[in-house]
Amino acid sequence: MSEGYLSDFELDVTAESSFLRSKFLVAIELRLDLTASIMQQLRFLPLLLIATLSPCLAESEDDFGADLWTGSQVNLGNMFFPHLHISGAVGASSEDDLESLAGGDHDPTQNVNLLALEPGFSLRLGDHIEGFITSSYRTDGEGDFTGGIEEAFVKLTNLPGDFELRGGRYFNRVGFQNARHSHAWDYVDQYLANARILQEGEMASVGGELTWLMPTRYPSAFSLSVGGPPGGHSHGHGHEEEGHEEEEHHDEDEDGHDEDEHEMLEADGANFDDYVISANLLGTWRYNDFHQFTGNLNFSFGENEFDELTRIYGAGLEYLWRENGLEAGGRYVRLRTEAMYRDFKAGHEDEPKSRYNEFGFYSSATYGFNDNWEASLRAGYVEGIDDAGLQERWRVSPALTWSLNRERNMYMRLQYNYDHRSELADAHTVWLGFGINWGGSEVR
Repeated sequence: MSEGYLSDFELDVTAESSFLRSKFLVAIELRLDLTASIMQQLRFLPLLLIATLSPCLAESEDDFGADLWTGSQVNLGNMFFPHLHISGAVGASSEDDLESLAGGDHDPTQNVNLLALEPGFSLRLGDHIEGFITSSYRTDGEGDFTGGIEEAFVKLTNLPGDFELRGGRYFNRVGFQNARHSHAWDYVDQYLANARILQEGEMASVGGELTWLMPTRYPSAFSLSVGGPPGGHSHGHGHEEEGHEEEEHHDEDEDGHDEDEHEMLEADGANFDDYVISANLLGTWRYNDFHQFTGNLNFSFGENEFDELTRIYGAGLEYLWRENGLEAGGRYVRLRTEAMYRDFKAGHEDEPKSRYNEFGFYSSATYGFNDNWEASLRAGYVEGIDDAGLQERWRVSPALTWSLNRERNMYMRLQYNYDHRSELADAHTVWLGFGINWGGSEVR
């Protein structure tokens, strides 16, 4: 219960007094420089560990029933469990500038893309200590190879009162999607709402998180995270930069306009910049073994680059039908909807700040024919903010995924995107994605 289902979820809290704000600011500022230095030193550690220990890992197959083909239960000393994920995509579009369609850091930005090369390790020491570290490397819009540490944390489990505590760098448990790495996505690219509202789709913190596994009939959890955005965040900010482009055009035409003309806001400035506190409440209800409903409520707030508050509210609902009930295999249907609302204050230096808000949502339907084939359809929308150069957008994406085997550790995915943008031409894009996932379940 403590390792699998919690990877996608979070909770809801509503408190932001000035007293708490000042306390958290002091605590978080002390760790930023040290964190950036440590993460830079650790960025290649997962690759180094796999290369060094790979001769020893093969010896575990007979001792622990490991499967070297899928990586399940492959380990060193029954403590270190390696993982390796590779994903990419090739495609074509009616839009010449593919990067303008991308929203998240792992979205494809060229005709040929390495979306993720993710080596990592899970640590399991007895009944109370777990850990996880993973790096992610990809090609960016210029074709350059970039990446670094995505998560590195230690987790204490089975604590009194059914609590869990993890500390380090981690993806915040906010909604269904945020805590999932790109190799576990259901589509080639990120949902528009996540990419626009949640730090380009991967809201991460360096700090601590407490999770309470609630004493309910069905799995439920409440999580509270206190920390700040990683100071050494290696992902680029080359997407969703309509605001930057508008600023450039404004500068170019400045001589032909009034000096008092409105200057565009920096869109990325609304992201969390100093501290972030997030909470998530997850609840599950099973009508019977075949029908399950899962809901979540979440809330996050923190200081942005304008030295003002950004607040994010989220809610989601998922329905799951499985032909075999709680047993593995068989057909399945998954219906999921998630909505987000962002509210923040922003403005130029030495000018009064204004309040802005933006709404986004996505809905997704997935049907699994059998252990090898899966069909999906999603629709997503983000409202846009004119003063920040953020366009109103919506996207519709049907997808068909084929998995090589029942374990689904190798797959290919055909996906079509129809993108509508308020200020640019509609775009039609086709992607052929692929992925290889090696290793057992990860500590989350």
